[in-house]
Amino acid sequence: MLKSMTMSRQLLLAVALAGGASILTGLLAYNQAGRAAEAAEREAALATRLDTARSLSLRLWEGGPVGSDVEALRLGSLDTTDLARVNRLETILSNPSSVDAERLEAAAPLLQSIAGDTQTALSTVREQRAESLSSAGTMLLAAILVPLAGLMLLAFLVQRAAIAPVRRAARQLADAAGVAGTQGEVAILTQTGEALSQLKTRIAAVEADAIRQGDARAEASREAESDARARADDAALVAETLEGALRRLAAGDLTCRIETALPERFAAIPAAFNAAAAHLHDTVAHVTASVASITNGTNEIGQAADDLSRRTEQQAASLDKTATALDEITATVKHSAENAASVASSVAAARLDTERSGEVMREAVAAMNAIQKSSQQIARIIGVIDEIAFQTNLLALNAGVEAARAGDAGRGFAVVALEVRALAQRSSEAAKEIKSLIGASSAHVGDGVDLVSRSGEVLTRIAAQVTQVDALVQEIAGSAREQSTGIAEVNEAVNKMDRVTQQNAAMVEETTAATLSLRTETEELCRLLASFQVSDTDRSVANLRQVSAAMHAAPPVARLPAAPAPRAPAVPVPVVVAAAGGSAAAMAAPAPAAAADDLGWEEF
Repeated sequence: MLKSMTMSRQLLLAVALAGGASILTGLLAYNQAGRAAEAAEREAALATRLDTARSLSLRLWEGGPVGSDVEALRLGSLDTTDLARVNRLETILSNPSSVDAERLEAAAPLLQSIAGDTQTALSTVREQRAESLSSAGTMLLAAILVPLAGLMLLAFLVQRAAIAPVRRAARQLADAAGVAGTQGEVAILTQTGEALSQLKTRIAAVEADAIRQGDARAEASREAESDARARADDAALVAETLEGALRRLAAGDLTCRIETALPERFAAIPAAFNAAAAHLHDTVAHVTASVASITNGTNEIGQAADDLSRRTEQQAASLDKTATALDEITATVKHSAENAASVASSVAAARLDTERSGEVMREAVAAMNAIQKSSQQIARIIGVIDEIAFQTNLLALNAGVEAARAGDAGRGFAVVALEVRALAQRSSEAAKEIKSLIGASSAHVGDGVDLVSRSGEVLTRIAAQVTQVDALVQEIAGSAREQSTGIAEVNEAVNKMDRVTQQNAAMVEETTAATLSLRTETEELCRLLASFQVSDTDRSVANLRQVSAAMHAAPPVARLPAAPAPRAPAVPVPVVVAAAGGSAAAMAAPAPAAAADDLGWEEF
């Protein structure tokens, strides 16, 4: 009885060990599967982070918003070092004082480090996932084989537990038969025969039951072993097929597909792998075509930037010469306007003097007319005096005649009459002389009046002409002021164009630097894509290789020269008679350079 209990305990222990081993193996397999799932999630997160880093690089070149990408990189940081790099990258990109080229140059090494660490971590996670999947398969196979071994051990123990009691009963009967001797031989034999019959029946039943159980256990063991072998063969086939496909995929062959028919429970694996490979194939093909277009565009941009840099240089030189000439013209026209204003002031003063001279001449003519009238009056008075002298002479003559008639008594009166007659004659002669002088004076006064009148007319005409000259000079001065203002505005516009040209030169230089960086990145992308084998884009890959070689052999994009130094202010040029000719000669001096730059100006 004790042995039966011991055997039962052994059976229970064997069952417990087999079940525990199976459960433990299953738990280990589940744990490995969980690790594989975590590795898959980690792989997806790292792949997303790598795509984020690449999209951040593209947005940096395109000038798009990068805040969400930087935040995504921070949330998926690998360690403290990677977090510090992301913070440094955010600081660089959020600095508004730095130029875009400097920001790109400073951010490029950080992005490369982040992308490199992410790629390394992604490779490590993929290896861990592969190891977890392999371990899970091994654990799953062990979870199947361990219960089979436990079942075989259980069958062996059950067989021992069923047959051993029968054998012990037989030995006990034999011992009892030897000890009893011959006492009650008949009864004992009878009882022994019955016991033996019952024992044979029990033994036959037990043996039949054991045989049935053994056959069932053997059949179950064979089925389990066959099932385990089939599962192991299926797992080996799946592992071998996946290993070969993954090796080809890792080698860059995107045309690899799983054509082998896998067992039913693994039938979804080929479809999923082929779909993923096809999606990757299409993506790489699309990227290859896009990179070819980007490469051609980069070459065209580089050539355009080179042409634009040369034209901008020519334009800057021409604008500098034009601005210098306009400064000189502005100073000259300003000086001319000042001289014209001064001439206008002088002409206005001359006009006022002429008007005053006209008034003086009119007053002189009036005075001469008054003198002429006075001379005429004096002439009339002299005529009266001449008549008085003539009458006095007649009276003196009559008095002398009368005195002669009177004789000696009238001799004294005759002397007086003679003296009076002499005085009358002298008065008459003096009156005649005065009359002749006054006549000559009147003639001279008439001539003076005529001359003064003609001088007044001339002065009137001169005043009219001076007035016209004053109006013309005022118009010339106004035109000169307007020309000075217009040329000053043109000069300001040219200076603004000069500043804009210098800014364009700086922008062209930044574009040139960005084009050089983009060309370098495109070469690297061409080199990477050329390593893939894509069925539909083999020609594109060959074109990429040719383009990459051409880009390596292409000359570098020319750099712009430094911006011209600020111009010195122009010195005013005195206005002379030949000013127009001099200005024309000065402006015609840079004509060859301007003629040489006509094409650049026209295209600009």
